[in-house]
Amino acid sequence: MTSTISALAKCLFPCLTRPTAQAPTRTSLADDVYVRTPAGASNLAQTLPLLSAIVPEDSQRTGQRTLTYANGDVYVGHFVNDQRTGQGTYTFANGNKYVGHFVSNQFNGQGTLTFANGNVYVGDFANNQRTGQGTYTFANGNIYVGNFVNDQFNGQGAFTYANGNVYVGDFVNNQFNGQGTLIFTNGNVYVALFVNGQLINNGFRINRG
Repeated sequence: MTSTISALAKCLFPCLTRPTAQAPTRTSLADDVYVRTPAGASNLAQTLPLLSAIVPEDSQRTGQRTLTYANGDVYVGHFVNDQRTGQGTYTFANGNKYVGHFVSNQFNGQGTLTFANGNVYVGDFANNQRTGQGTYTFANGNIYVGNFVNDQFNGQGAFTYANGNVYVGDFVNNQFNGQGTLIFTNGNVYVALFVNGQLINNGFRINRG
């Protein structure tokens, strides 16, 4: 049984059988955060300039405004006391775009973050990070739906591959971790235990029909 599941995993779920490559340290929203080690996690706060560094202290922007930054980024939306607060659109010079709610210059609440590479996240943000429930759709057709903490897949979620295979279960830092269910397009269903993306027991097969 172990060899059967392992063979299936190697063929259909390659991320289960090889360690995650160490990503370089990222500082821009151009970076895709999928399968990233904590050391490479993005800090979106570093990419959003504070208005206090740009607007003179005696200028108090409040209401709907458009502001173009020196680096080419553009914000169109609501300000309160010189801070991006309320609904707005922040377009980065590199082509990435966030549309949603801001609080004190940061992504907070519901929003959509579209990457120039075609990846799209729709869901909850807290202090410029994907935290809460959300859906991350990859340009290659893979889709993750579930919980996020600090920009990463953490908690319960479902990862659907473009080929139709599905993993449903626990995630820790973008990896399968804990008990999960593998559902294959050929009808096979396996329940097994994972640690850091690795299948560590033979699990058991659920006969369908």
